[in-house]
Amino acid sequence: MKIADNTIQAVSTYVKQQLSPFMDDAEIRVTYRLMMNYYFDFSATDLALKRDHRFTESELVKVIRCVKRLLKHEPFAHIIGETEFYGLKFYVSQHTLIPRPETEELVEWVLSDWNDQAPNILEIGTGSGCIPIALKKNLPQAAITTYDVSEEALAIAIKNGAYNNVEVNFQEVNILTAVLDESKIWDLIVSNPPYIAQQEFDAMDKNVTDYEPHLALFVSDEDPLVFYRKIAEIGLRHLAKDGAIYVEINQYLSKQTVELFHSTGYTQVELRQDINGNDRMIKATK
Repeated sequence: MKIADNTIQAVSTYVKQQLSPFMDDAEIRVTYRLMMNYYFDFSATDLALKRDHRFTESELVKVIRCVKRLLKHEPFAHIIGETEFYGLKFYVSQHTLIPRPETEELVEWVLSDWNDQAPNILEIGTGSGCIPIALKKNLPQAAITTYDVSEEALAIAIKNGAYNNVEVNFQEVNILTAVLDESKIWDLIVSNPPYIAQQEFDAMDKNVTDYEPHLALFVSDEDPLVFYRKIAEIGLRHLAKDGAIYVEINQYLSKQTVELFHSTGYTQVELRQDINGNDRMIKATK
């Protein structure tokens, strides 16, 4: 299907008709607004007021090419190479997860607990760097070290740190095998580790399974809590007095994850739901 003409209404109709087989109306509206803003710098107000606007042929080609990639389930953030998280711009690639709104809620929890303080923070599994960079931007006195096993992801995270003008200590570390210096002490540990069991693969959207890094998503069915167990162990050895762990979790394994922290030696374990009502975050205190 071609775009009927070069009017903004025709472009809107084209995008909706093309994407409606696999996106709901709300997602299409968001995608359309993002597309118009990225390619043509149109705000929501512009879309409402510039109903007589006409696109050039080269501008129409941009829309068509973008829609073709979306029809292959490629995430829009990957198409344009960037996204927004906690009000900040982040570059993303096939080597990094696209930051989710649920993770913003994890960041908000940390910030509400540590507002105006200067904690020493360890973040594990940095990906695009969205968590440590958002924390540093809002806790400028904090000292933040972050680990990731992926060299490619760290390159993106370092780029994002520079773009957002924050200083974070990015390190290539595999926490499952690393032996950490016993002298290292942190006030809090934050992580959104891999937590999706392989058995959940077939139920997931293709834009996730086909384009986002499996290394950052999946764990074995035999030991889906492997990262939480390691994080809990690190916390026992390296958390300061009254220190805390904040982690995003698999909603289907919330009870098991809470029990893991309790059984490891954490006296206070708080489970929170995300905005959609799913068990999503845990705070564990020694």
